[in-house]
Amino acid sequence: MKIKTSKIPVTSRGSFQLNVYKADGTEVLEKQIKKTENVVTYEGAYAALFDGNIFGGMRAIVGTGTTEITRTDTSLGNKTATGNNIGAAVFPEVDNEDGTATHTYTRTSSFALGGVVGTISEVGLEASTTFIAGQLIKDEFGNPTTLTLLSDEQLVVSYTLEFTYPNGSLAVQASIGSGQVTTPTGTSDYNLYGQPWKNNYLTARNNIVDTWVRAEYISNVYTINDSQGDVLFAKNSASSLTTTRTVDVVVIDFKEVIMSPSEFNSTDIAFITAGSGSASNTYGAQVDNVTKRTSSSAGGFGSSNSTMMVAEFDAPLTKTDTDSMTVHLTIEFQL
Repeated sequence: MKIKTSKIPVTSRGSFQLNVYKADGTEVLEKQIKKTENVVTYEGAYAALFDGNIFGGMRAIVGTGTTEITRTDTSLGNKTATGNNIGAAVFPEVDNEDGTATHTYTRTSSFALGGVVGTISEVGLEASTTFIAGQLIKDEFGNPTTLTLLSDEQLVVSYTLEFTYPNGSLAVQASIGSGQVTTPTGTSDYNLYGQPWKNNYLTARNNIVDTWVRAEYISNVYTINDSQGDVLFAKNSASSLTTTRTVDVVVIDFKEVIMSPSEFNSTDIAFITAGSGSASNTYGAQVDNVTKRTSSSAGGFGSSNSTMMVAEFDAPLTKTDTDSMTVHLTIEFQL
């Protein structure tokens, strides 16, 4: 059976503020640029959410370009200087009570005293060589403007990024798709449910830390669960999942897995999950059959124990000990 989600929207937005200081720490108030909205590029959203660059290594950049930044851009119009690295941290997340949560990332990147001299017209954020976000400097009316810095002045850029993604504490997890499958014993409709984007894991320092459920943390494990949510069978695909992106669409393909007649049989196949962990009945993903959410205790704490999707069948499927069962799940995200 082939099961595929709808395109799951993951929205992003950003803004920056500019402050200028003298060597003694006194702020040059007339040069302050308050909140300026900017765009998070497609490359930037992918790098932040799927490559983990939101955790550190970002830094502010400035330039002299005069063209409005768009989501398809890969750099400022004319980058002239780079600020210091922004460190990693745990970031606040707000439940929107609609099946989504918004994660807000606010950090400051400063330039050395006299590190930016002359007139700048654009500001951005990058991670390594990836252009995360940026925009022209604008006045309070939204018109492009410039900022001139002297050799005895220091520029400080405060950057805010917001990402909204499937998560939240609804009584039932948000649906991310539906469809129908046909087997030798009949037809069943299915609903797909998103899982929390962030996963708590236990670090070596015994601190609980939040991390994204990123593709590199997923080891392509399917679990088959009964109507109570208990694991009937779990199996790794023979090949690793793949993540591909076409501009603003990210596709995570859990490769096909074939379960042989002798591996298990049941008349009560109510859920299938896609994620990672140990492919065993002990550590496979338990499903709460009310919330449609997998148990955080399944597999214990660990960044490699995460579920990305749960499929529920309205009429439980049957697999006899003479049947093979093929499962192939695909998740799509719209950046």
